[in-house]
Amino acid sequence: MAELERLSHSSAHTYNECGERWRLERVEKVDKVPWLAGPAGSAFHTMTEVYDTSGVDALEVGTYKGYLVEALMEDGVGFDQDYNPMPGELERYRVSRGETYEWWCRAGDHMFDQYVAWRERSKSGNPRSNPSSTRRGGWSTTGCSASSYRSRSCYPA
Repeated sequence: MAELERLSHSSAHTYNECGERWRLERVEKVDKVPWLAGPAGSAFHTMTEVYDTSGVDALEVGTYKGYLVEALMEDGVGFDQDYNPMPGELERYRVSRGETYEWWCRAGDHMFDQYVAWRERSKSGNPRSNPSSTRRGGWSTTGCSASSYRSRSCYPA
């Protein structure tokens, strides 16, 4: 094995955590398998940024699934005309603790509702108080058409 002239801090940290992982990543150059949480987190951050910077009401921001689909498309995932992932497209991602694509689609709007409620409580000066109601009440996107994912037109008024 060749001697290393220099070892970066991140490389040394990886080696200290797991020598086998370091060998696979740095010597064998084995491709890493990305986590689905990466594009899912990006979608959530984009959604909250739109809410925080656009001045629109939470209902006008769109659905989490719309943002997730956009993030996955940017990552090269193919979707059918109803915005369902093409067969096998999501197999490139790892999932943890059951956080599948379907889980993220269900949980994303709930997380956004919680974010909006937190922002509203923060504006009132009491971020720990419990709001009497949420803006969307945890409504599901079940039964929404593909064209309504971002518009929330499937939600009751």
